[in-house]
Amino acid sequence: MNKNIDSKPKSFNSLKILCILSVIGFVCSMAIDSSNYYTYSNFKNLETIQDKLTYEIFEDKLENWSQLGIDTSKIGIQKISQIYLVRCIIDILALLGVALMYYRIKLGYTIYIIFQITYVISPFILLSSFNAKEIIPLSTMAINLIYVVLFSTQKKHLI
Repeated sequence: MNKNIDSKPKSFNSLKILCILSVIGFVCSMAIDSSNYYTYSNFKNLETIQDKLTYEIFEDKLENWSQLGIDTSKIGIQKISQIYLVRCIIDILALLGVALMYYRIKLGYTIYIIFQITYVISPFILLSSFNAKEIIPLSTMAINLIYVVLFSTQKKHLI
């Protein structure tokens, strides 16, 4: 009987660790996505700040995107900022799934999977092109899909 009691917390520990790592990742993603949203939605205001280096970096990025065929007009920049806003909202909803999985609720897994996949494909849907991989790197998208696989391996611990 003691073996069964001891084995449950050990098997659940891997799920807890994965949830904690995922929360840390969400905090980083939220910081990046929200700062990108703010930057691109207020891009023209960057000209007036003292730090010209920041403005030049974003201007170079926009020039590179323009050469790749991405719309960098005012409307295009607004679309890019909207992508980051949508990703922030999806982050929050996926975080809800992680919180539910932390408490071993199976519905959390479904919520998490739906919103992680939405998180990955949303730039492609909103931009209507495959140039989204230039705005959101494929390596970033791969990390989200790796977490989907990792949580799928822990699905058996959910009730």
